[in-house]
Amino acid sequence: MVRNNSLGSRMFDYGLIAVVTLISLTSLFPIIHNLAVSLSSPAMVTGGFVTVYPKGFTFSSYLKLMEDAVFFRTFGISVQRVVITTILSFLFHCLWPTRCRVRSRSSSSETCICGCLCSS
Repeated sequence: MVRNNSLGSRMFDYGLIAVVTLISLTSLFPIIHNLAVSLSSPAMVTGGFVTVYPKGFTFSSYLKLMEDAVFFRTFGISVQRVVITTILSFLFHCLWPTRCRVRSRSSSSETCICGCLCSS
């Protein structure tokens, strides 16, 4: 592939990197904020003092969560669903190579389009 190293091409690349970085940081802010809220004291959260850094650092939310039996039951159900879905997806998509093969119009050979366990 021939790469265009003109000034306009480099400016576009740098601009694209800046936009993607800004979008990534914007997407991370709610996650960081929720983590800071979970590690802050309830009084500071209610007062609206928590942004990115926890205020009145405490693990009380997590300790309360670990005492709840319903949490562990629902977490176990979620783990079971993820494991079952992963196994079924693997079986249906990768272990049936006959459903993945297509015959090319230009040649008589078959090509595997799924890319999992099919041998060419």
